[in-house]
Amino acid sequence: MATSNLVQSLNPGTSFPSNRRRIETFLKSSTIVEGDLVALDLSKTNSADQMLYIVPANSGASNTGLAVGVALKIYGDKVDVVIAGYASCKVGGATAAGANLDASAAAGIASTVTHEGIAYAITGHAAGKANVFVKSRF
Repeated sequence: MATSNLVQSLNPGTSFPSNRRRIETFLKSSTIVEGDLVALDLSKTNSADQMLYIVPANSGASNTGLAVGVALKIYGDKVDVVIAGYASCKVGGATAAGANLDASAAAGIASTVTHEGIAYAITGHAAGKANVFVKSRF
């Protein structure tokens, strides 16, 4: 899984290649689109597979609430996931800048929470997404 541990970019005005973000590559168990909040697929029976496969995060469904980051790029069955740092994430309509975010009952959508979430909203909701800072759980 360790695909990139580069955490600094000195290119002002761009989030590429990293701007202090960490990216890991996972395999997808179901349909995932860029910007989805994703979670480990704890429905897998093999513990190694539970750490390798991801699904859209969903706090309302069993085994999909442990969010680990935001889907950045999808290619085939592989997904690059921002596990720490800047990302553009799908969020609920009530999301305001400064909100703590975590999995919601809607698959792949982050929502405002009162506890320490997986991400912090840098900007408020706009066209279904917000710029967020993903807090590392690794």
